[in-house]
Amino acid sequence: MLSQGIRQLIRPYDLTFQLVVAGGVGLLLGAASLWFSPLWVLGGVLGVLCLTGIAYRPELGLLTIVLITGGLIDFERLPLLTMGPISLHITDIILLYLLALVLTKALVVPTFKVVRTPLDVPLIWFCFAILLSAILGIAQSPVGTNYVLRRLRPLAYYLGFFAVTNLIRERRQLSVLINGLFVIAVLASLAMLIQVLDPSIQLVRTTVVQVGTAGQEYAGVVRTYIQAERLIYVMLLASVCSLVLGGRWLPSVLEFTRAGILGIGLLLSFQRNYWLSMISMLALTVVLVSWTERSRILRWAIVGVVAVALLVSLQGGGLDRYVVAARDRLIWGMRPETLAQDSSTQMRVMETRYAIQSIAQHPLLGIGLGNLYRPFTADDKYHVLKHPGIGLRWYMHNAHLWVWVMMGLMGFIPFIWLYSSFLVRGFTRWRKIADPKLRPVVLGFTLAILGQAISNVVAPNFVQSWILIVFAIIMGINELIFRWEVSEARQ
Repeated sequence: MLSQGIRQLIRPYDLTFQLVVAGGVGLLLGAASLWFSPLWVLGGVLGVLCLTGIAYRPELGLLTIVLITGGLIDFERLPLLTMGPISLHITDIILLYLLALVLTKALVVPTFKVVRTPLDVPLIWFCFAILLSAILGIAQSPVGTNYVLRRLRPLAYYLGFFAVTNLIRERRQLSVLINGLFVIAVLASLAMLIQVLDPSIQLVRTTVVQVGTAGQEYAGVVRTYIQAERLIYVMLLASVCSLVLGGRWLPSVLEFTRAGILGIGLLLSFQRNYWLSMISMLALTVVLVSWTERSRILRWAIVGVVAVALLVSLQGGGLDRYVVAARDRLIWGMRPETLAQDSSTQMRVMETRYAIQSIAQHPLLGIGLGNLYRPFTADDKYHVLKHPGIGLRWYMHNAHLWVWVMMGLMGFIPFIWLYSSFLVRGFTRWRKIADPKLRPVVLGFTLAILGQAISNVVAPNFVQSWILIVFAIIMGINELIFRWEVSEARQ
């Protein structure tokens, strides 16, 4: 009633009111330009407009975070907001803004109800353990506050789960979010492929190294590192499940093409943990689906083999080198005698030995985030040039041991609880989803997390990368689907 009265009072003076507001805004911008650089003022105006848009379409804010943290935008060229020892990236600001929206709406909007899920408790507990571990790390770390905060930043993105479950309120928003993840994953795969075909074209920020396995190098074959590889892995499984279950996100031919592009992106990562877990999850998919869907798998598998054979024959020596390198890395590289002489395998064994010793000494609270758990080795001098005496003595390839060493049982218990609950809910509920588009999404995401939970024994994807928000988003998406499907089924 009050707002309607104000509108009726202002209506006769609409033009005058607009002129006054425009003039006032112009004066404020002019005054700000006297104090700050006009470029900063322009950036501030654009920032306000973007945050206003995100308030109306929070799914776009989440996708923006994925786009930047995935490496498709060079974050080093983006401005920082510095406050003492803390520097906030644009993605940090967007995440904090989304969480502030949840809190503000919960406190101010009477009709806004906070969404509760079975994953809330373990996730809140895990985030509390992260914070406690950071405080412990700052108090004990020999490299200072900034070093520990850099270890804290990616883990804080797990909080994005609450932005998904509480700000995505409509199926239209969910559809935009899922399609956006597919688009970002495809763009990352295409960028990797283009840069491999023509290294002079630098579309995205990546690290490219020569492929080598146990000391054997492959001439002309490069390995591309990009943060978005975690998203590519997840969305490839979702795409395959959509093909198998008839998800109808796209026509079948386009679905197959999308899966093929994502498969190329995963291949170019040359990470055996992705390849092996992908093969395992595809095999599990065959076990889980019906006989009709298995025949669909066989049909698309035949099409895929024919397509790969045609590509290899058309490209000649170029793609053929990558196929040979991938085959050797996957088959020859996984033999016990090969692994025994592989330096990366030896490093993982060494890390595990010292991790167990550290856990025995600090089982409850761990040693603190970013702290050192093992002695210095010769290889450490090649890492972290800013702190040559530190090297990788804080790093561990086993994510599960990483959490236990750094956070103790205080962090390890909720970490295992969180991912175990997600997997149990996914595997027990995906068949109950009536929506043919959402069912393969739930199954694909669940399989992706299971594969990652296994491969994180040798690659710490759950705790290492800046793009950890991907895991928070897919957990939130599954919980939204469960909530909507169950609630609609009961009506």
